[in-house]
Amino acid sequence: SVLRSVKGWPRSGRTPALRELASRFQWPGHEKVPLFRRHAPTPPQAGSRGVVTCTSASTARSTWRMVLRLREAGCSLPVELWHAGGGEVARSVERLASGAASVQARDLRRHLSTTSAALANGELALLRGFACRPLALLATSLDEVLLVDRRAHFFADPTKLFGSPLFRASGMLLFHDRLSRHIRGQPLTDAARYVRHQYLRRATSAAFLGELGLTWPWQPSLDMRTSPMLEESSSHTIDATALLFSKSRASRVVHVLHNLLDMQRHEMRRNLGHDKELFWLACELVGGAQRCGLSPRAAGEIGAMQPQLDGRECLVGSLLQVDPHRPTH
Repeated sequence: SVLRSVKGWPRSGRTPALRELASRFQWPGHEKVPLFRRHAPTPPQAGSRGVVTCTSASTARSTWRMVLRLREAGCSLPVELWHAGGGEVARSVERLASGAASVQARDLRRHLSTTSAALANGELALLRGFACRPLALLATSLDEVLLVDRRAHFFADPTKLFGSPLFRASGMLLFHDRLSRHIRGQPLTDAARYVRHQYLRRATSAAFLGELGLTWPWQPSLDMRTSPMLEESSSHTIDATALLFSKSRASRVVHVLHNLLDMQRHEMRRNLGHDKELFWLACELVGGAQRCGLSPRAAGEIGAMQPQLDGRECLVGSLLQVDPHRPTH
């Protein structure tokens, strides 16, 4: 009777996480709700390019300041402000977008199956947080996308990064994060454990992501095999404050990203806690000839020296990323 009650929760729309489990394990009587209304990401318009970011009523001001910093750096690309809220949230973002040319508000709910009671119940908080930027990337009709966080600062026009050889070769440009070290022998964090679990699933099962027609046996890249998360030395590997993505040239990555969000978004949120590794993980799981455009430059840090409890001074500040091919510019 307890098992019947538990199985009844997802069918009655109790929790999004249980509905996700029911879909993945194909529980009888459970109807899977597709993430996107059209059952697939929005196809890109050839030759289009722009900036994509996420915002909300509470983050509108900081998002607007980021847009102003972009413009001050010389970037004239169109900007899309994505959100997942109705009423006052939508009005706040629309007012924000109306304050400048080439800035448009976009509502994720118009692309997702949120009209279904099963998906709408308890999902909006996820769409406004962890999943917003990856979903915005899937939903936009832009092809070449500069995906940025509202806290990003620009000291030069990032449009030049679209000419990077790494981006031209792979359709992606990613940057390293700072390393968050932990004591060897201690338990892995949820994020590192989740990435290792996906690595093992892809390496040992042809059925995992098999419906996407990916190459198997899978050959993980050297970058993934030696990543801090796989080596159990850090909980982070990628900085997603800003990254470049071509939906047409990295189309297989788009479909893996869509599959992960469609089937595992609550598990990913629980384990990763942020979207930083998600884009890199989707790319690495493709394998084969796919390259992820990971910059060979380590992340820098800009800030001030501050005294620590042990008497030493430590640099405390923000990450600093450079053009991988023109680091002095």
